[in-house]
Amino acid sequence: MAFIGGIEGGSTGSRMVLLDSMGNQIGCAEGPSTNPWLLGLEEVAKRILNLVDSVFLNSGEKSPKPLSHLGLSLSGIDTEENQNELANAIKTLRPNVAQEIHACNDSIGTYLTVCESAAIVLVCGTGSICNYIRADLTFQRVGGYGHILGDNGSAYWIAHYAVKSLIESDDKIIDTEYNMENVRKVVYSYFSIENNLDLLQHFYTNFSKNKIAGLCEHLSIIARDGDEFSKSVFREAGIQLARHVRGALYYAVQDSTPQNANMIVICCGSAFKSWDLFRDAFRCCNES
Repeated sequence: MAFIGGIEGGSTGSRMVLLDSMGNQIGCAEGPSTNPWLLGLEEVAKRILNLVDSVFLNSGEKSPKPLSHLGLSLSGIDTEENQNELANAIKTLRPNVAQEIHACNDSIGTYLTVCESAAIVLVCGTGSICNYIRADLTFQRVGGYGHILGDNGSAYWIAHYAVKSLIESDDKIIDTEYNMENVRKVVYSYFSIENNLDLLQHFYTNFSKNKIAGLCEHLSIIARDGDEFSKSVFREAGIQLARHVRGALYYAVQDSTPQNANMIVICCGSAFKSWDLFRDAFRCCNES
């Protein structure tokens, strides 16, 4: 029996499905993040092989079998060069894992799942990226440069924005119109700290992008409960994401896409669980 494996992975987590030659799903597995920019190629290769082992175990097989094809749709896989580098790293660790390995950016995998004509894919989870993807799978990227140079509107960006605003408000650098006490309680509780200086260990010494991004979920709770500052942060996130889409539309226009044509925008990623909090700002920015 031929086995086909597919992995979708980002900065938050990864999932794998195992198919037989008829396309029937016979196993699935979940694992940690697989972004090579955050982890390095060797660590990502190890995590992918762990997923392969887990998916065979979950399918009832006693041991992993060679795959005919292994498809990888991962964040941080942006060029043909690093696609090949990752495939080689996997084969170095386990030469017979698959006859063929195909890798692409996670936005391409999302696109192929939904449509065949030109579309915009907006990914917003721990980080963010937007791609205008053509039917021939060539694409133009907007954003997606990581938490230092980009990731605007993402869960990490929202958490960082809130924490930085809290610090600057306390230090009288900014004169905010909002009461910051609800945000303070959430931040201090989430990081188990007692003052702003304690934040340094989480943002420097023991930095974890995923850990910081996790604060976003807690901020969404108080935003829905009416905290005005948190609501303003999510509105700003909506504006940031809308700007990504407007940037992608530039390339659609360059391709002579009719101005009155509907352009599909595919949204995916854990941050869209808070869509209700940034929807209006997102729409207003794109309609202006």
